Amino acid sequence: MGRFSSPVQVPVPSPRTLPAQAIYWGCVPNGDPERFPPDISALHQRRGLSAPLPLSHFVEAVKQAKNRVWIMDSHFLSSPSDKIKQDDYVLDIAGWFHPRIDATDIRILTCHDPGFDASQRSIFDVLVGDINQRRASGQTKLSLVIRQKMDNDLIHDRFAIIDDELWHFGATVGGFHTSLSAVSRGWCAIETGAADFFNLAWKVMV
Repeated sequence: MGRFSSPVQVPVPSPRTLPAQAIYWGCVPNGDPERFPPDISALHQRRGLSAPLPLSHFVEAVKQAKNRVWIMDSHFLSSPSDKIKQDDYVLDIAGWFHPRIDATDIRILTCHDPGFDASQRSIFDVLVGDINQRRASGQTKLSLVIRQKMDNDLIHDRFAIIDDELWHFGATVGGFHTSLSAVSRGWCAIETGAADFFNLAWKVMV
């Protein structure tokens, strides 16, 4: 390199663009999640659901995750309604993590639930084995860890971090709850300190 040559410019990776901030509402099948329910009958219809109905926007975001999916929800592994079978609920969640998902770090911090038994945990074990079996040699393997040590006296609301995006849930992560509740997205998990807080809670709630 000559005496007056310009130094080599090392490109700085651009921060990942976050989706626009938005708020959604639990709705009925074919309803509009971006608007409040139009009438009280819609609330009663959702309350009477007998099958899981998560927020499609969130499910799609999980499926498109590139690095991580972190969930903090004290009742995440509990069916949100007596009318929704626990097995159906857990299977619906497992379906988010499809065989070709790119994420490598999935962590779920929740409270102990006696209804979440060994057979249901095995659903996730089998899922992880299937995903990792499909990954190419040298590709980072998927880690999915469920920790049932959350202190719900200290944390009330529920949160999820998908890559660098923070989601906030007024009720169950995923928008499963059968009562009206709100979901917001588009917050930066780094700038808000959410990622650091999750790591802190993960470390101390053992």
